[in-house]
Amino acid sequence: MLLDHGDRILSSATSIFENRGVKISVKVAGIHWHYGTWSHAPELIARYYNIQY
Repeated sequence: MLLDHGDRILSSATSIFENRGVKISVKVAGIHWHYGTWSHAPELIARYYNIQY
């Protein structure tokens, strides 16, 4: 579902901005490198709700 959603969003953005000199890029939240730390700082900053201790 996430890949399909990404395809739809990128297709829409491309149709809007093509031939206008706009470069389109994508950032996917990547919080996995600190996942499971006590503070859960990456999850909080990314506004994910994670209450596992």
